[in-house]
Amino acid sequence: MGGGTFDVSMLENIGNVCEVIATNGEPKLGGIDFNKCLEEIFLEQFEATHGYRPTQKDHPVFYQDLQQRVEQLKLTLTVQKQSQIVLSCDGDSLKAFVTRDQFDQRVRPLVETAMKRTEQTVKDANLAWKDIDEIYAVGGGSLPPIVQEELEKLSGRKISRRCEPHCAAALGAVIVGQLEYARLGKEYRVKGWTLPPPDFYVREILSRPIGVAVLDENGRELCCQMLAKNIPIPSIQTRVFKMTEPNQTEVLIRVLDG
Repeated sequence: MGGGTFDVSMLENIGNVCEVIATNGEPKLGGIDFNKCLEEIFLEQFEATHGYRPTQKDHPVFYQDLQQRVEQLKLTLTVQKQSQIVLSCDGDSLKAFVTRDQFDQRVRPLVETAMKRTEQTVKDANLAWKDIDEIYAVGGGSLPPIVQEELEKLSGRKISRRCEPHCAAALGAVIVGQLEYARLGKEYRVKGWTLPPPDFYVREILSRPIGVAVLDENGRELCCQMLAKNIPIPSIQTRVFKMTEPNQTEVLIRVLDG
């Protein structure tokens, strides 16, 4: 779970091949949605104290400050049971408190959505939880204790600590870079050091279908699917399209995801 998206992947290791066998997710669920829940708690407290609710249009500086403070406070709540911030708008100040229990209550619907997607991914892979050897939490959005607690409750096992959530995405990017450089026959150098080529392969699949916007004979805009969900990637698919008008000299290509 990153800042704006939530993804679940099931991987299988056989020898030196790591294969993605199922993937699912929620493209509009992430850490920013957890932040909005916290923002709502503080806005309610401010309105109850001062009789008005600051708006983003009329109080942009207040909102910018609120968003920055909320992000830090969310991290604080991962290790503390309670935290506070001081808010100020048009000369009115408020020392606002929030507990982890209050935070958990607000974000629980988001966490439940994430768990449903996780459960569906396991089913898509035709597996049961007993078939899974290790579970990883990836991304800063998975740091809140409620996320990890619900995942452990759902799976019936502890989350692996071999890679911390906030480091996993960066480590994955390095591995992807190593694999791509190895494919191109290049050395992967970082600040004068040469990283050894990986001794394994990764086979990935597409998490959502990808298509392009087209017009039908009545001029209605439709999506023409080019790459199906779960197709191995990289993949090349070819389609032939005709122009909308005679003597057309340019086209707009809109790529659609999902």
